[in-house]
Amino acid sequence: MPILENTLKSTLLAASIFWLFYIDHVYPSRIITYVLISFLPIFICCLMTISASIYPFFLIGGKSKIARQKTFTIYFPYYVMIAFSFSGVLLISTRFDPFILAFITSAFITTSQTWLWFTKQ
Repeated sequence: MPILENTLKSTLLAASIFWLFYIDHVYPSRIITYVLISFLPIFICCLMTISASIYPFFLIGGKSKIARQKTFTIYFPYYVMIAFSFSGVLLISTRFDPFILAFITSAFITTSQTWLWFTKQ
């Protein structure tokens, strides 16, 4: 499974979602600079998250399409429930800070989509 390909797609998706939510909080003259600089930390976060919490399930589950689909059906609902609960607690504890809201939203949507990308490969 091409983990690097999924990480790059996840980085683009996460950066797009993050900046859609957070673009109003940056001075217009600095937007392009911040967007370009943000790709490296977003890539690192995506790589660490995928490597630590998504890829191991598919590595253990098997390489065939049926095995990947079975892995998705077994583990994805629990993963989403735990991620959503953790995200909700973090958002409430930070009083819905705009940066944290943008980060959590992009992370949640991106990890859910990454599960789908791994399943469909």
